[in-house]
Amino acid sequence: MISEKRSDQNSNCIPTIVNGQINPNNNQDYILNLVRESRVKVLDNKAKYSKCAKHKILVMGDSHLRGCAVKMITSLDTRFDVCGIVKPGSNTESLIEMAKSEVGKLTMNDFLIICSGTNDIDTNSSRNAFRNITNFIKSINYTNIILITVPYRHDLPAYSHINNNIKILNSKLLKLAKIFNHVNIIKPANNRLLFTKHRLHLNELGKELLSNQLALHILSVLEEVQVNSNPITLRWYDENLHVNVLSIDKPSHVLTPTNYHPFTEHVPKRIKKLPVTRKDDFLWGI
Repeated sequence: MISEKRSDQNSNCIPTIVNGQINPNNNQDYILNLVRESRVKVLDNKAKYSKCAKHKILVMGDSHLRGCAVKMITSLDTRFDVCGIVKPGSNTESLIEMAKSEVGKLTMNDFLIICSGTNDIDTNSSRNAFRNITNFIKSINYTNIILITVPYRHDLPAYSHINNNIKILNSKLLKLAKIFNHVNIIKPANNRLLFTKHRLHLNELGKELLSNQLALHILSVLEEVQVNSNPITLRWYDENLHVNVLSIDKPSHVLTPTNYHPFTEHVPKRIKKLPVTRKDDFLWGI
């Protein structure tokens, strides 16, 4: 009976129609498939990453990140030491001051995840939020920093002043991440079905999707570092010496083949002809 009632409720839902077509992004099945695909991608990338080194992941933020560290622990394995610090109602200044005392032991093999700015925008301090984040990034250049854009407020209209300020701050954060090599940015999915009933915070599906995004990004960064740290040295063939040389930077006396002759300038044997002056031409005297 319960399953029949649920099916009746789903069948009676009014779909969202955009340009005469049903919008699939507002479908619950679409959200479930999105979360399921992210979960499979995390498992695949985790299996590809074969390095056994330990990595620390520090998750710091306001109430939007509550429970994300626990979900990242379940997504990753024992090679990743995940620690979460959540300070509800905090602004960027107080959160960054707390982060400065926690990031001292982090290295370039570790990651710092920060989500802040919602409470700054509520008090019309978005400029201060961007300045605080920029100064913190400049001072902490010895570890990987992942910024999470400020989630939109679904409890307010899209044209509201707060959502416009969120859009401006997120665009500035995107530009900031392009300047610094140790900074990356993650954009949470902005779908109403990923938020709670009060439309301010992410629900369980939204937090799982965000945690999977963070885990995928961390694994991709570590996989890229692993590939770049083991370059493949190719041998090149010198046609003049007829030998294989390991590196161009090696001195010439390392490899001396028997048929080697010093390079001499080639002198052409053809005799150059002198220029001919056509004085007998009838146009010469004109």
